[in-house]
Amino acid sequence: MSGRLPETVQWDRLTEGGETLRGAIAIRGMTRLAGCLLDDEGDVDVELEFGIDAQKVRYLRGHLRTTLNLVCQRCLQPLSHPLDIDICLGLLLSEDEVEGLPGVYDPYVLERRTAELAVIVEDELMLALPLIPTHDTAGCRIDAAYAATTVTATPPDSGTRRPFAGLDALLKGKPG
Repeated sequence: MSGRLPETVQWDRLTEGGETLRGAIAIRGMTRLAGCLLDDEGDVDVELEFGIDAQKVRYLRGHLRTTLNLVCQRCLQPLSHPLDIDICLGLLLSEDEVEGLPGVYDPYVLERRTAELAVIVEDELMLALPLIPTHDTAGCRIDAAYAATTVTATPPDSGTRRPFAGLDALLKGKPG
């Protein structure tokens, strides 16, 4: 399957059939992610493989590729941030099953037999976002402006008032 992906899928049927879905999901509908973005333009290229492994774990493996428009937190200018993410999720019906999940899988609890693909993709994109998005050093405007200026320290004034200067003498001279 390619093109636009369905909004919801019956993941238990897809895992039993070993199905693979390929297509795109619009960023525009990802409201939780939108709060982290400059704009919600573009699509996420998605490839998702559903299956059941030898240990009877239902899984979702896949690859997500997109470019998100963020704001550099150093210079506050637009920042194009490419993401190329591999995912490997163990699909579970309850949190009680998390403990028995093999370490190769990240747990993903789905309380129903249907799943919203955009929600799963949005979750993975949010996890892959940088904590503090910034341009690389050469591409950031603030670094160029900072490098062009020089900071000079002014020597301390000899007549500077020191309000706590006598405190040291008090502490050393009299036992507490």
